[in-house]
Amino acid sequence: ASSTISEILKINKLPDAILNEAKTRNDISQWVLVQTAKGKNPEKQLEKWEKLKNSGLTQKAFRKEKNKDAEK
Repeated sequence: ASSTISEILKINKLPDAILNEAKTRNDISQWVLVQTAKGKNPEKQLEKWEKLKNSGLTQKAFRKEKNKDAEK
């Protein structure tokens, strides 16, 4: 439960442009927002947002790809 709270706090610190766009879309998962929030600064967060928001990538798919890359 504490990890969920820390994730929500990170998401709330995202730039307004990202938060406002995310509110208008129902296809954005919390995972995408958490990954975006991991950017070190607003510019990196915007880069991650642009990369992830239309990717349709889920946490499960991301882990699967990550594991494939690790096996190589």
